[in-house]
Amino acid sequence: MKHKKRDRIKKLLILLIILILMLLTIILNKIILSGNVVLITSIPADCSNESIKALWNSIFIETSTNIQIYANTTHTGRCDNITAYKLNGNTIYMMIGAYSQSELSLYNSMSVAKMNLTQEAADKIRTLSLPSGISTLIDINMYKNSTTRNLNLSQTDSEIRSIFKVEPTTWQDITNLWGLTDTFYSFNYTEISTKNRSVFSAVSGNHSYSFITITEVEVPPCIPNIIEHNTSCNSSETKLSWYTDSNNCGSNIPENKTPSCNYNNDTILGNSDEFKSRINPLVGEDITIFINNTSNLSSQNFTNLSEKVEFKGAEKTYLEFYWDFSNYLDINKISLERQSSGNKGYLIVKGVNVNKTIYVDRLNSSSKVCAENSEISSISSISSNCNKQDEILLNCPDSSNSITCEISSNNTFKIQGLTHSGATEFWYNDTECIPNWTCSSWQDCINGIQIRNCTDKNYCFSLANKPPTNQTCTSLPGNQSNCTANWNCTSWSNCNAENKQSRICKDNANCQQDKTETKNCSATTSDVFRYIYFSIITILVIAIIIVVILLLIELLSHKKVADFNVFSSS
Repeated sequence: MKHKKRDRIKKLLILLIILILMLLTIILNKIILSGNVVLITSIPADCSNESIKALWNSIFIETSTNIQIYANTTHTGRCDNITAYKLNGNTIYMMIGAYSQSELSLYNSMSVAKMNLTQEAADKIRTLSLPSGISTLIDINMYKNSTTRNLNLSQTDSEIRSIFKVEPTTWQDITNLWGLTDTFYSFNYTEISTKNRSVFSAVSGNHSYSFITITEVEVPPCIPNIIEHNTSCNSSETKLSWYTDSNNCGSNIPENKTPSCNYNNDTILGNSDEFKSRINPLVGEDITIFINNTSNLSSQNFTNLSEKVEFKGAEKTYLEFYWDFSNYLDINKISLERQSSGNKGYLIVKGVNVNKTIYVDRLNSSSKVCAENSEISSISSISSNCNKQDEILLNCPDSSNSITCEISSNNTFKIQGLTHSGATEFWYNDTECIPNWTCSSWQDCINGIQIRNCTDKNYCFSLANKPPTNQTCTSLPGNQSNCTANWNCTSWSNCNAENKQSRICKDNANCQQDKTETKNCSATTSDVFRYIYFSIITILVIAIIIVVILLLIELLSHKKVADFNVFSSS
């Protein structure tokens, strides 16, 4: 009798262990099964082209029309090897893997990809035939010139949805996946769903896998190796320089340039005729260059360390300086600009940064000039009050900071000592120079202030009747006429009990107040049935465990009573 009870206890203990293991399996499966389905592929019914095309169409948005297929099987109804690809221009879609059957399980493994190929790789693939070309198709050297892009989560989501038939769900960001280094990042979803099919009715828990992994890897920066190419020097004493990158980084390539060169083997770079065609419209008359009192510059070799260089019009000189001809004089870099109209004279000089003398037309009775001794792009860069850094107000005749001014006999301002830019007449006679103000639109309201820029087209250098350039305003969140919101939103929350998802959005431009957005959501039918199924199974297993424990307690209590009776009889 005792042996029978012991056998019953052993059997119940074994049953209890099995039930606990079953419960753990259910719990683990339930954890794995949580989440959203990203991609559910079809299962090929056989190795026919129709079945493989159906598999293709369940994965790619690109249709299976004109795909190249190779499939091989050694098990009835399943494919041991599947290779399919489609070349569209220089873009290839590939599907390589297997749906292989063993006696106890169904092994599913499929790799899919879309790649933009080099012309060489695309041309090579066009000549392939299957199955002999499979080794070439999967040869990593075919794609060695491929580039790696850095994609953020939003870009990855958009990219994948444009290629694969993924479900409308949110991606997860998982770092340090499978023990890989911290420099490897993976955006992935894994879904394992139970598929019970009659052909495998003897095997429980068959699984099919839908698995997508998008990786973003830190790639060493591409360092360009810039190579300069040049045309030969032409008669205008210029050449074209362009640049290529032998490392094919695709960025940071310098723009084309037109540097000067020495076509005539003299000490002057540039052609005087080319100079005239460029400068004459900016000055308003024909300009001739004189060096050492000669205008015949063709094939001249000036060797003196200091030769006088003059830029003259028909009746007046505009610019003069002394040049050390141990260095080339590059007239391609020199530019002059004079007033074309109005009642205020000015002259701007660029490209010759040596001590120079310039001559500015005196168009009114003013005796003042504003000299600018720094590089400027246009006359509007000189301030209306001549009080910025490097600006010098001179009341001719006058001298300041080694810059002198006098009024010449031909009624021009002669300004000496400048190394940069030029000068303009300066006066406040509002009755003779009437400002012509133009203003930009008001900028956005920031901290209760709006600003705008106003410019005098007549360059009177007077503030008379200048419109206001700032005004007070009221910032109205969500109602700013000239403010464009720049929303930055958090990820959508999980679907709650009310079937709602929410996220918080903040306007980085501070045009509008923060807001909370909501949208409807719902669990899929398969999710509901799956959770009901696991809940029922879990309850049943727990109930059986409780019954087994109660039986063990009852048996143990009977054993103790029996032992006690035996002891009493003794």
